[in-house]
Amino acid sequence: MIRAWAPLMKNAILTQRMPPAQTDPHIGNALLDNRFLSRDQRQQLVHWIDAGAVKDTDADPLAALEWPASGWPLGEPDVVVKIPPQEIPATGHLGLIWVDTGYVFEKGTWLKGATTIPGARSVVHHTAARVVPNGESPDMAGGSSMPAWGPGMNARFLGEGIGVFIPEGHRLFLNMHYTPNGTATVDATEYGMYFHEDGFKPTHELILGGVTLRGGFEVPPHDENYDIVRTSAPVPQDAYAVTFMIHMHYRGKRVKWTAQYPDGTEKVLFSVPNYDFNWQPIYDLTEPEFIPAGTTFLVEGAYDNSAMNPNNPDPNVTVVWGAMDSTEEMFGARVLLKVPVSNDDEARNRSDSVNVPIVL
Repeated sequence: MIRAWAPLMKNAILTQRMPPAQTDPHIGNALLDNRFLSRDQRQQLVHWIDAGAVKDTDADPLAALEWPASGWPLGEPDVVVKIPPQEIPATGHLGLIWVDTGYVFEKGTWLKGATTIPGARSVVHHTAARVVPNGESPDMAGGSSMPAWGPGMNARFLGEGIGVFIPEGHRLFLNMHYTPNGTATVDATEYGMYFHEDGFKPTHELILGGVTLRGGFEVPPHDENYDIVRTSAPVPQDAYAVTFMIHMHYRGKRVKWTAQYPDGTEKVLFSVPNYDFNWQPIYDLTEPEFIPAGTTFLVEGAYDNSAMNPNNPDPNVTVVWGAMDSTEEMFGARVLLKVPVSNDDEARNRSDSVNVPIVL
């Protein structure tokens, strides 16, 4: 089987379509999930394929793998919430759907982490989650965002000393983005939550920096390099950048973050020069990057609306912002910042702050 696929493997390696690293390894701190192959590794694989993909040992490395006992990547959750079955038609555009899970928190608790297992993976494009006071809509300003899921994301706990407080009586909603694939199906996605022990007191919280656009741009037909350049609001206090996040659609091409420090100096922090809509990881840094108060982020991105973009559904149309379908575009280039918890911050955390990224 490997020999049969070897020519396609070679092509994917040489064109760097796999592994889907997308990032520039020469810029910024190393990543916890390093999907980048070095030049020597690529060379070794190509030479092995050219030599006939010879099996040089009797041992089967796959047989030696120890599979986890649980299907949940972080282990068995404290609570598993399964959404009511959702009927997904064979065709059409469903947009974003808020699903009421029916789960209400019986007491105030600190969230340690959460992850998603899609029910019908072939049609679940991504999910987001939100808790709001019981009886309110998830579209309202109150409540808190929860950890999201998308293709390529690896589940992680929030971090040492970090928690998101969920007040008693709040209700859990999942925001589902479905993409019909030609076959009618039923989805019953599961959302698993992990909680800190009773008496937990956070030392840090997570806040969002960077840029999110909700309109204000139009990508012309056949434009292979439509630029987006924006500057974020200043970071309100000393912080550490721990995660970079992108959300674009089919025509997304690249994104780069540059820190503009209060003393006038600049530093390129992170770059994704080869964005691929099929893979939407969250980029967690191995070592956090210090961000002094007053820093702004210069975000530079681009779209490719040309026929040269293999993901482009139609290079002949003008593309605008939209949340209903991936044929429209979005632009989110966010930075997850870790900051100490103060009394005021903790009080805000208990009401309506947005502590964890929601991916839309």
